[in-house]
Amino acid sequence: MQAERLNLLKKASFERDVRLFMHLLYPLQRERESVKTSQATIPVWRATLSLIKHFFGTLTGSSFHVFDLGKMEKACVLMLSDTQNQTRPLEPIHQALQKTNTSVVWIREKRVYKYASVFEQTKIFIIALRNICRHRFLRRPGFHGPAKLYIFLCESQHYRNVMELNRPASVMVSNDHNSSMMALQYAASQTLVPVDYVQHAHVTLNFPEPRYFRYVFTDGEMASRTYSDLLPSDCSTLICSIGPVRFEQDYLTVIESRIRNKKTCVALAFDYDCSIMSELSVKNLTKAKVEDLNVRFHPRTSRSLKAEVISTLNATGVSIKVFDEPSPREFLQDSRLIFCGDSSVILDAALFGCIPICISTQRTDYYGFLRHGLAYHAEFFPHDLSEYIQDISSDIRTKALAKYVSAPFLSGAQPYSSERIVKTIVQGNKKNECKVLDIDED
Repeated sequence: MQAERLNLLKKASFERDVRLFMHLLYPLQRERESVKTSQATIPVWRATLSLIKHFFGTLTGSSFHVFDLGKMEKACVLMLSDTQNQTRPLEPIHQALQKTNTSVVWIREKRVYKYASVFEQTKIFIIALRNICRHRFLRRPGFHGPAKLYIFLCESQHYRNVMELNRPASVMVSNDHNSSMMALQYAASQTLVPVDYVQHAHVTLNFPEPRYFRYVFTDGEMASRTYSDLLPSDCSTLICSIGPVRFEQDYLTVIESRIRNKKTCVALAFDYDCSIMSELSVKNLTKAKVEDLNVRFHPRTSRSLKAEVISTLNATGVSIKVFDEPSPREFLQDSRLIFCGDSSVILDAALFGCIPICISTQRTDYYGFLRHGLAYHAEFFPHDLSEYIQDISSDIRTKALAKYVSAPFLSGAQPYSSERIVKTIVQGNKKNECKVLDIDED
C-alpha cells in the first residue's frame, strides 16, 4: 500500500504544487493586506516581467539558491536552517542527537543552483505564467507573489528529486512559513520522509496549517492552541508543548534575569526595516534624557540601514551599545525597558524579566501580546519613561507569560526540552511514522 502511495505521489503534477502555494502560503500575503482593491494588486504585465527575470535567473544559476542536500546521508536526521533565528532552537537539539549516537546532518546555508533541465524549467515557467493570469496577487512589501510562486515550483521539484535519491530518516526544521522551507518540507512529505518542527518565534492563526508535520514542538499553551486550531480535523499531527528550546542553553540566565532587579537600561529592538524609529520618536528620545541605550537589529536588516540608524541615534548624544550576537541573551539580560515593534521580541523580553513596550501608530496586535497584557503600547518613543519604569502591570504580564511558555520550563522542573524532543524523534523514526500532505482539488 505504501509503495503504491509513493508511486502515486511521484506523479504529482505542478498544478498540485500551485494548489499548495495558494492554499497554505498565499493567505499569509492576503491577511496582512488591508486594502484589497484593484490598485492593491500586481498588474499581469508586471508579474510577467518578474517571472521572465526569474526564469532567466534560474537558467543561469544567478537567482536560484537551495540547500545542498548532496551532503545528506541516508537514514540520517536532516536538520535545516538558513538564518540565525532558525539556528538557535536547533542547536540544543543537534547536541542532544549527537549524544544518542544518531546520525545527523545539519545544513545551515544555501548555495547557488543551476537547473539541469531547460525543458523542465520552461514547463515550470509556463505553469507559473498561466497561474498569474488566474489569480490576483496583492502588493505587499517583501512578498512578490508571482515570483514566489515560480521559485516555489522550482524548489519543490528540485527537492523532490533529491529526496527520492537519498532519503533521510526524518527532517527537522524551525520555520513553518518561509516559502523555500515549505517547498522542501512539502517535497519531503511527498517522498514519505517525516518532517518535524520546533518553534523559533511565536505563531498566529494567519500562519499555514501544520498538516504536513509529524511532530510540532511548541513554546507553550498559546502556540499549541493556535496550531491545534490551524490543524484540519483529518490530520494526525502530534502537537507537543515543550518550552522555548531556543533559550534552553540560556536557561540559568533567564531565571537569574527574571528574579533580580535590573538597572533601568533602555533598549531598542528593531524589526528588519527599523520602522519604529520615526522622526518624532527620535525627538522624544532626546527629551527623555536617556543616557545609555542598548540596540539590537534584526538579522535581516541591511548594513546600510544599520549605519543610517546608528548615525541618527548618535546625533541625539545618547551613548549607544550595539549587540550583534546571534543570541539575544546578553541584550535581554542587560536591558530593562525594551521598545520594539509588534514582534516575537516581546515574548522573549517578557521571559527575561524585561518590560516590553510595543511601538505602533495603529496599535496593531498581530500576535495578541497586547491583548493578553504581555506588553505596553505606545505610538511613539515616549518623552517620559516614568510610567513604564513603575511597571504597574507586572503581575498581569507574569500571568500572561504562563500562557505562552510551558510551566515546566518556567518553574525549572524541565528546562532541557531538547532531550524530550530527541527521544520523541528517535522513537518516531524507529516506527517509520510519516505525514503525507494532501491538498484537495478545488
